[in-house]
Amino acid sequence: MSELFELRQALECKAASLAAQRGDPEAFTVLRREFENAAGLIVQDTAAADPSRADYYALVARLDVAIDAAAANTYLTQALANVRLHLARVRRLAKDNPERLLATAGEHATIAAAIAARDPALAAAATSVHLHKSLEHFLAAAGPPG
Repeated sequence: MSELFELRQALECKAASLAAQRGDPEAFTVLRREFENAAGLIVQDTAAADPSRADYYALVARLDVAIDAAAANTYLTQALANVRLHLARVRRLAKDNPERLLATAGEHATIAAAIAARDPALAAAATSVHLHKSLEHFLAAAGPPG
């Protein structure tokens, strides 16, 4: 898992940096707002709520697609697609934790805001912080090696 996150860090930080340089700021401003208001997609107060949180994960996927498109680098996009395929398997191993998901919504909002501000260094740094926290969560959810 650590090796996957090492590669993910290199690729996603570069993609966020390129997106900040090349992307449409308004598109990322809209995504930032959606993440700031994502609590309703994560916290389930009623029996009618979707326990899979499909709408939240669809929002995350839309951010990934927007970053990939804005980065405008075919090879980087292909490499990220491969990493995300393996990451989907890892996500299934981690427990669904609403508190962590609320934190990730804030982290994603910060990434989108940095891209909208056209700040490549901040976009990469925000992505790095998000990935660090995600790896910590996955390792804790997986439990001690053994």
